[in-house]
Amino acid sequence: MTLLASDHIRKVKGEIEEVKQVMSENIERILDRGDKIELLVDKSGDLSEQALKFKRSSKQLQRKLWWHNLKLQIIIVGSVSVFQDMCE
Repeated sequence: MTLLASDHIRKVKGEIEEVKQVMSENIERILDRGDKIELLVDKSGDLSEQALKFKRSSKQLQRKLWWHNLKLQIIIVGSVSVFQDMCE
């Protein structure tokens, strides 16, 4: 084998090693990205559950406050009626 052919083979092997290194780094990035995507999916599922719980509890609170407001209005109307009857 000539010196030129040997140099060419060494150069090609070096390029192959560079490509292998770049491909290995790309594969690592893809795997990391996949892990991050799984984490995001889990977090979004948790967030969805929390949103549903919040919606339920806010509706429950809304009903509770509505009844409280209604009772307060009844007490006020009743008090005004009693006061009017006493003034007459």
